[in-house]
Amino acid sequence: SNLSNFLGAKAGDGRMTSDDSLSSHHSIIIPPSDPYPDYKHVITSSQMLTSLDAAMAAFHLHVESRIASLCGQGFYTIGPCGEEMLASIGHALDPDVDAMALHYRHLSVSILRQLRLGRNLEDVVLDRAR
Repeated sequence: SNLSNFLGAKAGDGRMTSDDSLSSHHSIIIPPSDPYPDYKHVITSSQMLTSLDAAMAAFHLHVESRIASLCGQGFYTIGPCGEEMLASIGHALDPDVDAMALHYRHLSVSILRQLRLGRNLEDVVLDRAR
């Protein structure tokens, strides 16, 4: 079947052809169309990269906290569970005046807000780790 061929295939071994439904489904990538010119709520490439930096930093801090806890050097941790991708919410908030408390799920948003205020990612992460 197409699924077993897909799962068993290795890159370039020729077992999947362009006629296979799974292959053809994945080989055609249509980029999204541009939003309407007057649509103001679009995340830019720069904002996307900043969001990913904040998300990865939050994930890293969660993992390090879990390791420290297992080594007897830390405290209760909730661990990462997807809140990292909430970082983009930080772009919708004014980092100077908008208060936020997302109850446990705030780390990536907090990191992104600090980055928007011009702080260095390394300093933000080290401040959290201390």
